Amino acid sequence: MTDPERQVFESVARAGREAVRRVWSLRDDPDQLDPPARRLLSILELHKEFRAYWEGAEPTAEDNPFIHVLYHDVLDRQIESGDPPEAGAALERLLAHGLDRHAALHEILKLLVLEMYRMAGSQERFDHDGYRAQLEVLGRDSAPDAG
Repeated sequence: MTDPERQVFESVARAGREAVRRVWSLRDDPDQLDPPARRLLSILELHKEFRAYWEGAEPTAEDNPFIHVLYHDVLDRQIESGDPPEAGAALERLLAHGLDRHAALHEILKLLVLEMYRMAGSQERFDHDGYRAQLEVLGRDSAPDAG
């Protein structure tokens, strides 16, 4: 990566952290937030173990809670919109196996993150069919490890 490219990525990442921190700063007055920001706030509240980051600590490349909550947001949008429908169906199956909602979401997130990682590494398009096929079988045979 060239220095100009690195500067662009760092600028975008900084802007993303600032946006997340702004949402967190309004947690006591959520009426100031639009619906997508309220959804993000609910995700941030699920991850209070990262509160120091929401309040100004800088993440490392190895441990970036900002990326984690943004993946949560992507998955929440998939489930809410029903696109792909397999995401909501997988969530229902995992809940039926006794996982709490957050643990079930994390099982689905594993698939999403792995596909995003594959896509970034190969510089190919997101494999929607492959992702949907993995979602289709998630939780069908046995429950994932709840711990």
